[in-house]
Amino acid sequence: MPTDSWHKLSNIFLLIEYCSLIIFLARLRQELVGYTLAVGICIIIVLQEKDSFSYQYAVIPLIFNNLVLICSSILYDKPGSFNPSMVFYGALWYLASVLGFLVTFSERLDYYFFFDDFFMISTSFSMFYSWQSFQVSQDPNAPAQTMNLTDVPLVFFELVKELR
Repeated sequence: MPTDSWHKLSNIFLLIEYCSLIIFLARLRQELVGYTLAVGICIIIVLQEKDSFSYQYAVIPLIFNNLVLICSSILYDKPGSFNPSMVFYGALWYLASVLGFLVTFSERLDYYFFFDDFFMISTSFSMFYSWQSFQVSQDPNAPAQTMNLTDVPLVFFELVKELR
């Protein structure tokens, strides 16, 4: 696969990953999830086909996604409670992933693959923490049942043991 095609395909999948994360965090009604994802994917594909090496065409879907999140926060019911530490870590990794994504378009730095990988890893960490952001404990004296990154290998090995 030529480098240009790989770059375009990577951008499309990474921007769709963002889109799905934001839709999850927006907690949209189920009827709107499919439509919002379809609009987001259409915007991403059209703009990446136009020019996958221009950061402006990558920032537009990010702006769309964040507008969806902001509008859903204003228009729809908010969850009764959320886990502040998971929201903090998810937001921190989200900001790191945005930075990594934007730096991949740098004309001065020649570390595209490094920042592309950094973007993918930090987005994965953001998703890891974000899906736990709405898990809270019903008992005010007990902490929420959340996972840390150090728990992931242990859970994986337990799953493998159960499959045997």
